[in-house]
Formats: sequence, structure tokens, C-alpha cells
Amino acid sequence: MSLSSDPYYSTDDSDADQSKTAKNGDSNQKSVVKLYHQKLALNQISPNRAVTEADAVRLHGQLTNNEKVATKEDIATCIKILEEQRNLVKGWTKSKIHEKIIHFAKKHQIKHAQDPSTTITTLRQLEDAWASDESIAEKVWWVLLGEFDKWKDWDLELEEAMMKEYQWEYIGLAATSRTKRQKGCVAKLVVFQKALIVKYVNAVTMRPGSHGKSVSLTQPREMIAANGGKQFRRKKGVFYPWMVRSHEPAVATSKNIFVSDTDTEEEVDEPETTGNDTRLNIKSSTATAKVRK
Repeated sequence: MSLSSDPYYSTDDSDADQSKTAKNGDSNQKSVVKLYHQKLALNQISPNRAVTEADAVRLHGQLTNNEKVATKEDIATCIKILEEQRNLVKGWTKSKIHEKIIHFAKKHQIKHAQDPSTTITTLRQLEDAWASDESIAEKVWWVLLGEFDKWKDWDLELEEAMMKEYQWEYIGLAATSRTKRQKGCVAKLVVFQKALIVKYVNAVTMRPGSHGKSVSLTQPREMIAANGGKQFRRKKGVFYPWMVRSHEPAVATSKNIFVSDTDTEEEVDEPETTGNDTRLNIKSSTATAKVRK
């Protein structure tokens, strides 16, 4: 039996009342993959690359205990599942982080660029305020980075809330037994989406006529070089003057904004590599299994 004929992983949308709907990229189409009660491997969803056939083969092996050879239809279904899972996490995360950022902006009294008598209420207004007024740099740092820096395990808290809402769970390791180095894919995607939001807000100061400054958590290269190539251990939730600085030349002259640009990059864990994962009892051979034609 193929996965697409299994009612739990069906791509039929007739059971919409028991399914969540999600926006799918720019098409704004309803999700047709059921997204409740999902069981995930810790590294199931990559935060920063497209879903591959190897990802789909691993998921198929996980769902079938590696007892069945995946058909092309199975692979297509698994790719759809992984894409919809990621889209759901991305949409949910953006909404929650936007809410938090606006809450922090009101807390730090960031004013509307066109009406200084009112505080901002949208992310676009925050961008306009930051682009037009360099003097609010420290406030912007607190809104985008400092408040999250003080909020211990904010990514794990949002991960827990999202997974509880959709009744997702990780395979093999309960959340309470994982170490911080065993961060789940949902938490990684939460952090990645937050870093993207910081990146895009910072990018507005590269507009013509703006001040060209950015806010950051990472230490300047010259500071690291002066310290023998090592970063000093900073205290979390503390603002330092070097956290506001001009965009790196390579970033300022580029037409693209990448989350890996070092002038505004958050302290993000590297994505886990695929392969043997004894914690989840998923064999690396599933990633290279043959697909039945």
C-alpha cells in the first residue's frame, strides 16, 4: 500500500474540518496535507534549504519502519508532507514573532515615523522608523535582539507551544530528556525565521538616504582579531555600543540579503547533518534507498 492511500497521510482534502489550512508560499492555497498529530525526527525539517528526495526517502523509511520500498508516488507524498510541515511552522512562527516584536516596540516606545505622537503597530512601521532615525538604534536592538536575548529558551518555548497546538511530537526523545545540543527541527526553524526577520528589518537602512546602520549580536571582526581571534563571553541581555554599526561592505553592495551575512547574524545553531542517528533509530541507508519505479 502506498502512503497516499493511507488515510492518515492522505492528500485528499475532504476531511478539512479536522485539518489545519496553511498558506503555501505566494499562492495562498489551502494545505491539502493533514498536519495534526505528526511524529517528527529531530532533524526532519531543514530550516534553510529545499526539501530533497533524500529527505522524502528518510521520512518514508520512518513511517514504514524501513519495511517497504518507496514508490515515486510515495516520494511525492512525503515531499508534500515535509513542505507543508515547514510552511506551517514558518507561517505560525512569523505570526508569533511579529506579535512579540510589536509588543517589544511598544514597550520601548518606538514612535511612528510620520506621527511621533503614536507608537508603531506594524512591522512595516518599525522598518520605516528605523530607516528614518538612527537615534533609535539601541531601542531597535532591544526590540529585535535584546528582549529575545533576555528571554531564556524563547525558541524552545515557541516550539513547545506550536507542537502542543498541532499535537506534534518528536520520535525517540521526549522534549524533557533532550539536551540543548539536541535541538529539534521546529526550534531550529523558529530561530531561522526570527533571524530572517531581523535581517529584513536591518536591510531597510540600506535604502537611499538612510543611515546604513544595523543592529547585531555578533562581535565585529576587528574586535575578534584584536582578541586573538576569539570572541569574549558577553552577558546576555546587555547592550554594548559595538552592537550598532555600519553594514559590512559586502552586504551593503549586494542586491541579495542572506541570513548568513555576518554583520547582523544571530547566534544560530548549525543545521544537523543527516546520517546515522542512534537516538531516533533511523538508519542512514534510508537516505540512499532505491525508489521503486
